[in-house]
Amino acid sequence: MAWTAINPVAIGAATKKTHYDTLWDNADFLKALLYAGAANSKLFTNAGATAPEWNDGVYVGAFSRDLSAASGDAAYTSFGFKPAAVIVFGTVNSAANIFTIGIGKGTTENSVSLLPLTAPAWTGAPNIFVYISRDAAGSDYQTAIIKSMDADGMTLTWTKAGTPTGTGLFYFMAFR
Repeated sequence: MAWTAINPVAIGAATKKTHYDTLWDNADFLKALLYAGAANSKLFTNAGATAPEWNDGVYVGAFSRDLSAASGDAAYTSFGFKPAAVIVFGTVNSAANIFTIGIGKGTTENSVSLLPLTAPAWTGAPNIFVYISRDAAGSDYQTAIIKSMDADGMTLTWTKAGTPTGTGLFYFMAFR
């Protein structure tokens, strides 16, 4: 629209000042939110999707699992964020030749495991986050899939097969 005497736009001095003050206040607010975070931190949107926040976006933790426990869900919390991906390493206490490595992103996961079969062997387990066995016959084990990535951690669904024994020891790294 062209500027003409017929459709002038008049902004009074008080209105201009209020308008510019509001813009300046908003600019200061945005600058305050986006000032550099701590060293090696990254900018994320908070869980409520209402503001930016700085965080390293990584959590390292550990958990254990009684391999004789019944099938079911187990929540692992205190990550400080909802993870986007998790890497897990695990073994069974006091057992040789047992190891698992799992990777998961949401509900997509895969793992490889060194199983204590008569001749120890690596095996792949597509769509399984954890596969852990202490049994030389390979019939007693626990597996886990990622049920959900939660606001402060993850929930795994464990499935018991046979009569496994021992305690699974797991170390993991979660990424935001």
